[in-house]
Amino acid sequence: MNSEARQAAEAFGLKDAGLQVISEGLIHQTFRATAGTTSLLLQQINTRVFTKPELLISNYLHICHHLKSKNIFLPEAVPSLSGNYLYFSNGTVWRATAYLPDTFTVSTHPTPDLAFRAAACFARYLEALSDLNPNLIQPAISDFHNLRNRYLMFEEACERDSANRKMKISFLIDGLRSRFQYVRFFDSLAGNSGFVLRIMHCDCKISNILFDRNTQQAVCPVDWDTAMPGYFFSDIGDLIRSTVSALPESSPDFTLLEIRKDIYHALTSGYLSHAAGLLTETEKQYLHYAGLLMTYMQALRFTTDYLNGDVYYKTTYPDQNLHRAMNQLTLLEKLEAFITFEMNLPVF
Repeated sequence: MNSEARQAAEAFGLKDAGLQVISEGLIHQTFRATAGTTSLLLQQINTRVFTKPELLISNYLHICHHLKSKNIFLPEAVPSLSGNYLYFSNGTVWRATAYLPDTFTVSTHPTPDLAFRAAACFARYLEALSDLNPNLIQPAISDFHNLRNRYLMFEEACERDSANRKMKISFLIDGLRSRFQYVRFFDSLAGNSGFVLRIMHCDCKISNILFDRNTQQAVCPVDWDTAMPGYFFSDIGDLIRSTVSALPESSPDFTLLEIRKDIYHALTSGYLSHAAGLLTETEKQYLHYAGLLMTYMQALRFTTDYLNGDVYYKTTYPDQNLHRAMNQLTLLEKLEAFITFEMNLPVF
């Protein structure tokens, strides 16, 4: 892999580059490529997931151009020596963006201050993109946050049982089916003027925020591959889902999972610090349901992949997607109790 990455770095103008793995991730593989004083963020695109990598470039350029017109920063896409933003080699596809020195990311256990700043940063970019023509952004993965579609994929996976695992997880399947009310709520959003389609990031994890190493302030969100028109719950919901648990989403110790309440409040207040004037009154009324919807959706996705034989998410051992799914269902149960008994809100 390093030899392929070095060839890709050379295609983007860095000969004999040194490589540092930035993130294996669940989807892409990312490196810092350095030659002399120049560094790029170099990424091999997973074309099994993103079958039209040209869309990723087109969408990112539209987003960058729109934000630049408002003096809002994103790392620039870097063209290869041939002038293209994608480099194709031996069945692999690569891209590069500017590497930002003196920045850091947080993957787990942020402080409440960092959680607040991350949420506020995502909301600031949501606000800046609110007047971008949504027709310019073509979803790289259709129906990515369509809960009805995710549920249908789950039921199809149950029906096929291609990996022969259905009987082993009947308790998990029952728990997901018993919460079909979340799908009904999602269905009610379409055509409801209280819920607005906007350009959403759709991968709002705190690890996708760059922080300034010196000031600790949020610099910008990264990883815009799944940016697309969507509803209010996508971004703040995924930020809640991926941040409030005291355990990472791959932890098999899900019975020890608890909600970090200070982080939850930091996320929602940080998000509203920029989004309050943008969201409709209806969206604000349902803001605390966002985490429930996204956690339920992720539990469906992990379960679906487990039933299909682990074809989407990278795994390092046979039951990892099962543990991820149970982790998310446990988190959903904890969030439901938190919303009901501490926020005094009915869960549908």
